[in-house]
Amino acid sequence: MTDIESPLGKKSFPSPQRQGRVYTVDDPTADGGSPAHNIRPEHFRRVPEPPQARMPLRELTSEEMEEFERAREEAMRSCDTISKSARESIEFLTGIGRIKTSFTVDGITFHLQSLKSGELEDVLDTMIKLGETNEAKFTFELRRQTLARSLCAVDEMSIDELIGSNNIEDKIHLIRSLDENLVDYMYKNYEEYIQKVSKNKYAIKTEKDVEEVVEAVKK
Repeated sequence: MTDIESPLGKKSFPSPQRQGRVYTVDDPTADGGSPAHNIRPEHFRRVPEPPQARMPLRELTSEEMEEFERAREEAMRSCDTISKSARESIEFLTGIGRIKTSFTVDGITFHLQSLKSGELEDVLDTMIKLGETNEAKFTFELRRQTLARSLCAVDEMSIDELIGSNNIEDKIHLIRSLDENLVDYMYKNYEEYIQKVSKNKYAIKTEKDVEEVVEAVKK
Protein backbone atom coordinates (compact mmCIF):
# COMPACT_ATOMS: atom_id res chain seq x y z
CA MET A 1 0.00 0.00 0.00
CA THR A 2 1.06 3.62 -0.59
CA ASP A 3 0.03 6.29 1.96
CA ILE A 4 -0.41 9.93 0.86
CA GLU A 5 -0.94 12.63 3.49
CA SER A 6 -2.40 16.06 2.63
CA PRO A 7 -4.38 18.87 4.33
CA LEU A 8 -7.47 17.03 3.24
CA GLY A 9 -6.50 13.91 5.13
CA LYS A 10 -4.66 10.65 4.65
CA LYS A 11 -5.40 8.28 1.81
CA SER A 12 -3.99 4.82 1.10
CA PHE A 13 -3.59 3.47 -2.43
CA PRO A 14 -2.61 -0.03 -3.44
CA SER A 15 0.92 -0.14 -4.88
CA PRO A 16 1.04 -0.95 -8.63
CA GLN A 17 2.45 -4.31 -9.52
CA ARG A 18 5.63 -4.01 -11.57
CA GLN A 19 6.73 -6.91 -13.65
CA GLY A 20 10.51 -6.96 -13.66
CA ARG A 21 12.91 -9.15 -15.45
CA VAL A 22 13.18 -12.62 -13.96
CA TYR A 23 16.48 -14.41 -13.52
CA THR A 24 17.05 -17.92 -12.22
CA VAL A 25 20.16 -18.87 -10.31
CA ASP A 26 21.71 -22.29 -10.41
CA ASP A 27 22.56 -23.91 -7.09
CA PRO A 28 26.13 -22.69 -6.38
CA THR A 29 26.72 -25.43 -3.78
CA ALA A 30 26.08 -28.24 -6.23
CA ASP A 31 29.82 -28.84 -6.60
CA GLY A 32 30.46 -28.82 -2.81
CA GLY A 33 31.78 -25.27 -2.48
CA SER A 34 30.51 -22.44 -0.35
CA PRO A 35 27.79 -20.17 -1.77
CA ALA A 36 29.88 -17.01 -1.49
CA HIS A 37 32.73 -18.37 -3.61
CA ASN A 38 30.78 -20.47 -6.10
CA ILE A 39 28.40 -17.84 -7.54
CA ARG A 40 29.57 -17.05 -11.07
CA PRO A 41 27.97 -15.16 -13.99
CA GLU A 42 27.13 -18.38 -15.82
CA HIS A 43 24.84 -19.33 -12.91
CA PHE A 44 22.45 -16.60 -14.00
CA ARG A 45 19.99 -17.35 -16.80
CA ARG A 46 17.69 -14.69 -18.15
CA VAL A 47 14.14 -15.84 -18.62
CA PRO A 48 12.89 -14.78 -22.09
CA GLU A 49 10.15 -12.20 -22.18
CA PRO A 50 6.74 -13.53 -23.14
CA PRO A 51 5.94 -13.39 -26.87
CA GLN A 52 3.26 -10.75 -26.38
CA ALA A 53 5.91 -8.32 -25.13
CA ARG A 54 7.47 -8.14 -28.61
CA MET A 55 5.70 -5.96 -31.19
CA PRO A 56 4.93 -8.05 -34.30
CA LEU A 57 5.83 -6.64 -37.79
CA ARG A 58 2.82 -5.31 -39.68
CA GLU A 59 2.27 -6.54 -43.22
CA LEU A 60 2.01 -3.84 -45.89
CA THR A 61 -1.37 -3.25 -47.43
CA SER A 62 -1.90 -3.60 -51.18
CA GLU A 63 -2.00 0.21 -51.54
CA GLU A 64 1.30 0.55 -49.70
CA MET A 65 2.88 -2.15 -51.88
CA GLU A 66 1.71 -0.37 -55.04
CA GLU A 67 3.12 2.93 -53.79
CA PHE A 68 6.42 1.23 -53.00
CA GLU A 69 6.61 -0.27 -56.52
CA ARG A 70 5.85 3.11 -58.11
CA ALA A 71 8.60 4.78 -56.08
CA ARG A 72 11.08 2.03 -57.01
CA GLU A 73 10.28 2.27 -60.73
CA GLU A 74 10.55 6.06 -60.64
CA ALA A 75 13.96 5.81 -58.97
CA MET A 76 15.16 3.38 -61.66
CA ARG A 77 13.90 5.67 -64.45
CA SER A 78 15.66 8.67 -62.94
CA CYS A 79 18.94 6.71 -62.99
CA ASP A 80 18.55 5.75 -66.66
CA THR A 81 17.36 9.04 -68.15
CA ILE A 82 19.53 12.07 -68.71
CA SER A 83 18.41 15.61 -68.01
CA LYS A 84 16.92 17.83 -70.70
CA SER A 85 19.93 20.16 -70.68
CA ALA A 86 22.34 17.23 -71.05
CA ARG A 87 20.31 15.81 -73.94
CA GLU A 88 20.27 19.21 -75.67
CA SER A 89 24.03 19.48 -75.24
CA ILE A 90 24.55 16.06 -76.83
CA GLU A 91 22.25 16.95 -79.72
CA PHE A 92 24.18 20.18 -80.24
CA LEU A 93 27.55 18.42 -80.27
CA THR A 94 26.41 15.69 -82.66
CA GLY A 95 25.11 18.37 -85.03
CA ILE A 96 28.37 20.33 -85.18
CA GLY A 97 29.94 20.11 -88.63
CA ARG A 98 26.87 18.59 -90.28
CA ILE A 99 26.54 19.72 -93.89
CA LYS A 100 23.00 19.88 -95.24
CA THR A 101 21.41 20.41 -98.62
CA SER A 102 17.95 20.11 -100.14
CA PHE A 103 16.34 19.79 -103.57
CA THR A 104 12.77 19.77 -104.84
CA VAL A 105 11.13 17.26 -107.18
CA ASP A 106 7.47 17.64 -108.24
CA GLY A 107 6.86 20.12 -105.44
CA ILE A 108 8.30 17.85 -102.72
CA THR A 109 11.50 18.92 -100.95
CA PHE A 110 14.05 16.31 -99.88
CA HIS A 111 16.63 17.18 -97.22
CA LEU A 112 20.03 15.47 -97.10
CA GLN A 113 22.81 15.73 -94.53
CA SER A 114 26.38 14.47 -94.17
CA LEU A 115 26.96 11.23 -92.30
CA LYS A 116 28.29 10.91 -88.80
CA SER A 117 31.51 9.00 -88.27
CA GLY A 118 29.65 5.97 -86.91
CA GLU A 119 27.15 6.03 -89.79
CA LEU A 120 29.94 6.07 -92.38
CA GLU A 121 31.62 3.17 -90.58
CA ASP A 122 28.36 1.19 -90.72
CA VAL A 123 28.14 1.79 -94.48
CA LEU A 124 31.72 0.58 -94.98
CA ASP A 125 31.11 -2.51 -92.81
CA THR A 126 28.05 -3.38 -94.92
CA MET A 127 29.99 -3.00 -98.17
CA ILE A 128 32.82 -5.19 -96.85
CA LYS A 129 30.33 -7.90 -95.84
CA LEU A 130 28.90 -7.74 -99.35
CA GLY A 131 32.12 -9.36 -100.58
CA GLU A 132 32.97 -9.77 -104.24
CA THR A 133 30.17 -8.66 -106.52
CA ASN A 134 29.70 -6.88 -109.81
CA GLU A 135 30.08 -3.13 -110.09
CA ALA A 136 26.38 -2.44 -110.66
CA LYS A 137 25.35 -4.36 -107.54
CA PHE A 138 28.03 -2.57 -105.52
CA THR A 139 26.82 0.86 -106.75
CA PHE A 140 23.16 0.14 -105.95
CA GLU A 141 23.97 -1.05 -102.44
CA LEU A 142 26.32 1.86 -101.72
CA ARG A 143 23.66 4.37 -102.78
CA ARG A 144 21.00 2.65 -100.68
CA GLN A 145 23.12 2.44 -97.54
CA THR A 146 24.30 6.05 -97.86
CA LEU A 147 20.94 7.65 -98.65
CA ALA A 148 19.16 5.67 -95.91
CA ARG A 149 21.39 7.53 -93.44
CA SER A 150 21.64 10.86 -95.29
CA LEU A 151 17.95 11.50 -96.07
CA CYS A 152 16.77 13.25 -92.92
CA ALA A 153 13.46 14.84 -93.92
CA VAL A 154 10.83 15.19 -96.64
CA ASP A 155 9.24 18.65 -96.76
CA GLU A 156 8.92 19.56 -93.06
CA MET A 157 8.57 16.03 -91.72
CA SER A 158 11.51 14.02 -90.43
CA ILE A 159 12.09 10.56 -91.85
CA ASP A 160 11.50 8.98 -88.45
CA GLU A 161 8.04 10.55 -88.32
CA LEU A 162 7.34 9.82 -91.98
CA ILE A 163 7.92 6.07 -91.74
CA GLY A 164 7.15 5.78 -88.04
CA SER A 165 10.49 4.15 -87.27
CA ASN A 166 14.12 4.92 -86.48
CA ASN A 167 15.31 1.49 -87.63
CA ILE A 168 17.92 1.59 -90.40
CA GLU A 169 16.37 -1.42 -92.15
CA ASP A 170 13.07 0.47 -92.48
CA LYS A 171 14.92 3.45 -93.95
CA ILE A 172 16.71 1.20 -96.45
CA HIS A 173 13.33 -0.25 -97.40
CA LEU A 174 12.10 3.32 -98.07
CA ILE A 175 15.00 4.00 -100.46
CA ARG A 176 14.34 0.71 -102.25
CA SER A 177 10.71 1.75 -102.71
CA LEU A 178 11.54 5.06 -104.42
CA ASP A 179 11.74 5.52 -108.18
CA GLU A 180 15.21 4.77 -109.61
CA ASN A 181 15.45 8.18 -111.28
CA LEU A 182 14.71 9.89 -107.96
CA VAL A 183 17.26 7.78 -106.10
CA ASP A 184 19.92 8.47 -108.75
CA TYR A 185 19.20 12.23 -108.65
CA MET A 186 19.25 12.18 -104.85
CA TYR A 187 22.64 10.48 -104.73
CA LYS A 188 24.09 12.93 -107.25
CA ASN A 189 22.97 15.76 -104.98
CA TYR A 190 24.65 13.99 -102.07
CA GLU A 191 27.91 13.67 -104.02
CA GLU A 192 27.79 17.22 -105.35
CA TYR A 193 26.65 19.17 -102.31
CA ILE A 194 27.63 16.98 -99.38
CA GLN A 195 30.83 15.16 -100.25
CA LYS A 196 32.49 17.97 -102.22
CA VAL A 197 31.51 20.67 -99.75
CA SER A 198 32.76 18.49 -96.90
CA LYS A 199 36.13 17.98 -98.57
CA ASN A 200 36.52 21.69 -99.30
CA LYS A 201 35.38 22.73 -95.83
CA TYR A 202 37.85 20.56 -93.94
CA ALA A 203 40.64 20.28 -96.50
CA ILE A 204 44.14 21.54 -95.65
CA LYS A 205 44.70 24.35 -98.14
CA THR A 206 47.42 26.61 -96.76
CA GLU A 207 50.73 26.33 -94.93
CA LYS A 208 49.00 27.75 -91.85
CA ASP A 209 46.48 24.90 -91.97
CA VAL A 210 49.36 22.41 -92.03
CA GLU A 211 50.99 24.05 -89.00
CA GLU A 212 47.72 24.00 -87.05
CA VAL A 213 47.22 20.29 -87.82
CA VAL A 214 50.78 19.49 -86.71
CA GLU A 215 50.29 21.38 -83.45
CA ALA A 216 47.00 19.61 -82.83
CA VAL A 217 48.62 16.21 -83.36
CA LYS A 218 51.43 17.11 -80.92
CA LYS A 219 48.86 17.83 -78.23
